Amino acid sequence: MNGKLLARAETTKLARLLDISDPDALEFLIELSPEAIRAFRERATDLLFDADGVKLKRVAAAAKLVPTPIAAKAAERAFGPGLCAAVAAQVEPARAVDIAKALPPRFLAEATIQLDPRRTAQIIPRVPTPMVVAVARELLSRGEHVTLGRFVGVVSEEMMRAAAEVMDDTDLLRTGYLLEDKSSMDNLLEIVVDRLPGVVRAAHEQTMWAEGIDLLDTVNPLNRARIGDLSAQLGDEVLDSLVHAVHELDAWATLLPVTAAMSPQSLTLFAARPIVHTEPILTAIMDVALNHGLWLDLLPLAIHLPAAPLAFIAARVADKPDHELADLIGQADAADLWDAMIPIALAMTGPDRRRMAGLPIMQDPGVLSAITTTCARHELWSQVLPLIDALPEAGKKTLGLCLAELGDDQRRAAVLAAADSENFAVLVDLAIDEGLWLELLPLTVELTGAQREFVAARVALRSDDRLGALIREADAAGLWDALIPIALAMSEADRRRMAGLPVLADPEVLGKVVATAAERELWSEALPLVGALPEAVKPIIASCLGPLGREQLLAAVRAAANSADIPTLVEIALAQDETGRARVLDIIAGMPDLDEFLAALTPDIPDVVWDAFVEIRAEIPDALREQLATRARELDRLDHAARLIAE
Repeated sequence: MNGKLLARAETTKLARLLDISDPDALEFLIELSPEAIRAFRERATDLLFDADGVKLKRVAAAAKLVPTPIAAKAAERAFGPGLCAAVAAQVEPARAVDIAKALPPRFLAEATIQLDPRRTAQIIPRVPTPMVVAVARELLSRGEHVTLGRFVGVVSEEMMRAAAEVMDDTDLLRTGYLLEDKSSMDNLLEIVVDRLPGVVRAAHEQTMWAEGIDLLDTVNPLNRARIGDLSAQLGDEVLDSLVHAVHELDAWATLLPVTAAMSPQSLTLFAARPIVHTEPILTAIMDVALNHGLWLDLLPLAIHLPAAPLAFIAARVADKPDHELADLIGQADAADLWDAMIPIALAMTGPDRRRMAGLPIMQDPGVLSAITTTCARHELWSQVLPLIDALPEAGKKTLGLCLAELGDDQRRAAVLAAADSENFAVLVDLAIDEGLWLELLPLTVELTGAQREFVAARVALRSDDRLGALIREADAAGLWDALIPIALAMSEADRRRMAGLPVLADPEVLGKVVATAAERELWSEALPLVGALPEAVKPIIASCLGPLGREQLLAAVRAAANSADIPTLVEIALAQDETGRARVLDIIAGMPDLDEFLAALTPDIPDVVWDAFVEIRAEIPDALREQLATRARELDRLDHAARLIAE
């Protein structure tokens, strides 16, 4: 709580007791604790009431001897309100209430001003509610909010509700500020909950934020959130006024816990205010957060700040020595606030982020698991990548294990989110190098062409041995449907290097490539990889065409006819044995769209394709051979045309 605000409220009550018209005359006391001032006031009250104890008992005894109307007349005309207030505690409660009923509200109000609620606790609950309302009106007309505040904690809820109806919003705020028993504040707020917007507005319009901030300081977290949200909903002017007052009153220790309890929507409005972004305000906030145990109350606000103020906060955090920075991280981790801590880390400079990432706490498996879980829950993958990149190798290995524990949907979300960020390489490299290759690979089919090319380039950066191992892993997992598009996305030089690896000379592996292309209709993607194979390997892959069905071979021919890879297919198909060649030639001859195949034989087709046709011309069905010869003449390949039809 803000001690100075509470001390100010106590000096106001003390001034009332001592009949000092201007509470500012006691300003020198606010350096004392509120408890000390209150103890002094209660002791002074006791002295004033106990000084004439014997006399007061005699007066009370006399009041018992006369009828109520006479006692009331004597009280009003002979004793006066002050003496009546002092005597009240000595009179039997029912008798005291009967006498009070016969007195006018004006007199009762004057007596109430001097009444000690502690001494009359047995009388007050017996007072009729209409009398309470009448006295409240009188007290309000005199501005006696101190008196009203002293009695809120001892009257019934029915009385409070009735009295509140005759108060305006400013009266409610002043009375709440001056409550004798602050623990009754939440109960009072529940009674007037529908008037809270007006109370907050009164704090702004009447420049009574000191009273309003004291209100925030004394209510439970639920009501703090309620009042904080209301302040945001009342508009920018109210928010700016609140921030200015909090800064002037040095009350950030009160407001930070309020912001932590606000809804995300309200906190977004608060964090967007330019006044919050100023250096004096941010400095005050950080001083309180870092030096007064309110770090966890700051973090929810940090999530919603724009880049510049967030960078300011990040710099202040990074200024802490290692052990203090580690403690801040530990607190955030224990409170499950990585959704706030990650943006702060992202806002740090590169060196500061690397220093943070290198702390022992950032190698803790539990911490790294919490980071990955938070990223999955809040979709923070694109933000966390720079922090991951800054981790030492040991931390990355541990993080890889944590990522492996995520569900398929969570990993998918991570890859797709990271793919749109400038730090995609961090996640790709982590997956490739830390055992997540088989989790990454299937997800690449959902990437855009440019994103897949990026992944392909990162894969191609690996050594021959490592690249070969990645291919083996994909092959064993049956993931050629994902690896073939990666190969297609490589540069031609990288694809040729991949195709030249020993693993791609393995007949079993090549068989899976062909089978996958056939089953998944990936011929257009697979043919560039096949075309990149060394010449010595092509007979091996040609032999893999044998098990394919007619429709699968037809699909391959059509795919080739619609691409620039017709030479590759022709070369591989004709590299089969005679039986295999006959199947392919028969399929081509029977194509209903044979014209498309012939049109694919463009002027750019290399001589080796036409030479192959000539070499096996005896095996080509006559009709197809005539059409191939015609196409050769159209391309000015007269020699090939003549040789095709030669006996």
